[in-house]
Amino acid sequence: MVVVAVKVTDHKKAVTPAIKAGKAVFVEWPLGRGLDETKELAALVKQHGVKGFVGAQAMQSPALRKIAEVIKSGGIGRVVGTSISGIVPKEIGYWGPWITERST
Repeated sequence: MVVVAVKVTDHKKAVTPAIKAGKAVFVEWPLGRGLDETKELAALVKQHGVKGFVGAQAMQSPALRKIAEVIKSGGIGRVVGTSISGIVPKEIGYWGPWITERST
């Protein structure tokens, strides 16, 4: 298995050779810079018959696991929508532009 942990702009460049070599890949979320690139990489995984995994690190959060448990149990009724807001420390920086900048 090849683990890809680079900026989103470099995911395609990093993961494509591994897929073509027949290796399973684990890529940080989001897989691609947009829907088209994501679909292209998903098709490449399927074409080469390898396993592809996209990791969403927050899904391991104890708080989110508890929320999922409560929702699945029906404890709060039927959920028809959600939203989330939070504070990101300024030291982390804003990551949004990484999705649109050019690959390095």
